[in-house]
Amino acid sequence: MIKLIKQQKAQALLLIGGLLYVQMPPLSAQSEIDCDTVCEIEAIRSALPIDSSIQKVELPENSERHLPDETLTLWALPTQKPVPPVVREHSVTSNLAGEDSPITFRSGKAFIEGTALDQFQSIADRLKIKKNLRLHFIGHTDSQRLSAYTRQFYADNQELSEARARVVAQFFKSALNLPDDAVTYQGKADRVPIASNDTKEGMAKNRRVEMKIWYEEEIITTPPPIQLHKARICEGGINAVNQNNEFDGFRISIDGKTVNGKVSKQNADLQRCTDVALDKAKIQLQYNNLTTQPRLNITALPKTADIDGHVQFQGFTNYRSWFQKAEVRLFEIGQSPQATPLAIVPLDSDMSGTWADITTTSAKIAYRLRVYDNNGHFDETKSHTLWLKNDKDNGDTQETDVLFDGYDKNHLAIRNIPVQGGTLTVYGENIPDDHQVFFLGMPVPVADDQKFVTEHIIGNGGHTVEVAVLDETGNGDIYWRDLKFEEDDWFIVALADLTVGENKTTGPANLVTGNTHYYGDEPYADGRIAFYAKGKISKKYQLTASVDTREKELDQLLKNFDEKSPETLLRKLDEEQYYSVYGDDSTTYEDAPTQGKAYLKIEDEQSHIMWGNFKTHIHENELARIDRGLYGAQAQWQSLSSTEYGERKTAIQAFAADPGTLAAREEFRGTGGSLYYLQHQNITQG
Repeated sequence: MIKLIKQQKAQALLLIGGLLYVQMPPLSAQSEIDCDTVCEIEAIRSALPIDSSIQKVELPENSERHLPDETLTLWALPTQKPVPPVVREHSVTSNLAGEDSPITFRSGKAFIEGTALDQFQSIADRLKIKKNLRLHFIGHTDSQRLSAYTRQFYADNQELSEARARVVAQFFKSALNLPDDAVTYQGKADRVPIASNDTKEGMAKNRRVEMKIWYEEEIITTPPPIQLHKARICEGGINAVNQNNEFDGFRISIDGKTVNGKVSKQNADLQRCTDVALDKAKIQLQYNNLTTQPRLNITALPKTADIDGHVQFQGFTNYRSWFQKAEVRLFEIGQSPQATPLAIVPLDSDMSGTWADITTTSAKIAYRLRVYDNNGHFDETKSHTLWLKNDKDNGDTQETDVLFDGYDKNHLAIRNIPVQGGTLTVYGENIPDDHQVFFLGMPVPVADDQKFVTEHIIGNGGHTVEVAVLDETGNGDIYWRDLKFEEDDWFIVALADLTVGENKTTGPANLVTGNTHYYGDEPYADGRIAFYAKGKISKKYQLTASVDTREKELDQLLKNFDEKSPETLLRKLDEEQYYSVYGDDSTTYEDAPTQGKAYLKIEDEQSHIMWGNFKTHIHENELARIDRGLYGAQAQWQSLSSTEYGERKTAIQAFAADPGTLAAREEFRGTGGSLYYLQHQNITQG
C-alpha cells in the first residue's frame, strides 16, 4: 500500500516506509488517501526534512581507484540480444524490468513509480549478504530545458539529476541499513548521454540513475571465455578467503599477497599480484586511450580450391565488439562489388565460415569481407582473389598456415562503423613450445622466435581482460587484469629553451658575416618554445595540437606563425646516418605534420577541421580531380548515414592553402622564329 498525502492542484508527497521520495513545500489543506497505484505526482522542492546524512561526492574522472564490482543502470527498456562479447566487463549493466513495468523517470520528475520499488527491493535483498558494501549513485537527465513550472523547484538539470540520485540512494540506505559513509551520490545533468536526445526513446534512456557497487566476495564470478582447464594466476589469494569473509580493518600485502591480517578479495591486491606475474612471464599489457586504428582482413583456405570441394574463410579484426554480424561476399572477376553477389557466406562469432556449394565455372572469383554493426552501418575489405580448378591433382591444397597469413593486416576499403574507445596491446616472449596464446578469448599466432604481439580496440569504461598461455591439453596459466579506459584523457609534452650569450670579436665581424645579432658586441638571447598535446574533448572529439617556434631571437618567437619552412620535412633525418635506424622493430609516425610553426586538428569519427599539412582526395567528379599534399586549413564533414553501397550520403570538404607550385600549360604559335617566352618564369625543375 502506498500512502499518498495529496494537496489541491494535484501536488503531492509520496511516503514509503517513512521515507520522503517526492519533495514539496509545507502543505496546507492537506488530506490523506490510500491508493494501490501511484497517482499523478508533481516533483517539487521541499522545505520538509530529508535524509541529510547521505553525502554528495563527485568521483574524480581520472584517478587510480578500486573499480566498482558492479554497475546497475536503473531504467527499463526492451532487452536487446547482445553481440557475443570479446571483452569481459567487470562492471555489469542490468535492465531491471521489461516493457510492462517501466522504471524510467518522467521528464522533469525525480520520484519513483510503477513496480520499481519491487525491483529495487530484489536488488537490496541480493546485496544484503555482501561484506563491506559501499554504494554510489549518479543521476542523469535528458537535454531538455526545464519548463517554467519545474524551474520553481529545480534550478537546472544538474539539481534535478542530483535529486534523482538522492531519492534512490535514500531507499537503498534504509533498505540495507547502511552507515552514513557507505552511501554517496552525485548528479551529472545531461553531460553523459547514452542515447540520442533527438528522439523520445533516446531521452527516456538518458533519464536514469547509475548505481556503483563495491563489496568483498569469495570468488570472481566472471565466467572464462575459453572452457578449458586453466590455473588462474593469483587465484591462491582468492581461494584462501575465509568463509565468513571477515575484515578486521588491518591488512598488509606485498605484491598483492597478504602477509599480515585476514585474507580477502581486494581489487588492488589482485591487480598488483597480476602485474608481478605478468612481468615474471615476460608479458606486457599496454593500453592507449588516444589511438584507435581499426583493422579488417579476410583469408581463404585453400587459395586454389577444387570446384567439387569447399573453401574455408577466416576473418581477422581488432574491433570485433562493434560487430553484429559478418559475411563474405563473392563475385565474378570483373563484376562490380556493388552488384548482386554470386554467393554470400555468413561467418560465425569466431569470424569463420565455409563455402561448400560452389556452383560457378569461372577459373577465379573475387571475395570481400563485410561486417555490420547494430545500426546497419557496414565496413568492407578490398577484393581478394580465389582460384578454382577442376583437376584435383593440379595445384597445392596443403596450405595449412594460410589462415594466419592475414593476421594483423589491414585491407579496409569502406569504413562506416563509428568506433570510440582505446587500443589494448599485449606483447610476450619466451612462450614454451606446444603452447597457444589466447587474448580476449581469441587465438594469437606465436612466431618462430617464441614471441607474439596483438592489439584490440575496446570501448570506454571498465573491463576485465584476459591473457592465457595454454598447452595442447588446455593446461597452463591465465591472467586477468582490470583496466579502465577514461573518457577524458590527455598526453602533453612541452619544452622551453633559452640561450643567452655574448661574442667578443676584433675587427668588423658584423660586416664580414652580415650578422649583427651575434656579432654586435652586445649580449644576445635566443629561445625556442615547443609542445605537443593529444586528448579527448567532450568524450567525442579528439584534439591534436603542436607548436614549434624553432630557435629564433626572442622578439621573433611568436611572429609569422603561418610562415612555411620546407626544411621541417627533413628534421627527422640524422645528420650522420641520413635516416633513422633503431636496431629493432620500432617505427616513427608524424602525428602533427606541418611546414609551419603550428598544427591543430579537431576530429571525431566522421569529420575534422585542421591547420597543417594535409592531403586532398577529391575523385569521381565531373569538373575536377584534386589529389595532392598542401599546407593550410582544411575542413571536412561527412554524414553518418550511407547509401546501400557504403558511400556517404553527404560529404563536404573545403580547404584554403598556398600550393607553392602549380601546373601550367602554354601554347606557342608557329611563327618560324627560334625564341619562345614563357608567361611564368619561376619554373621548378624536376
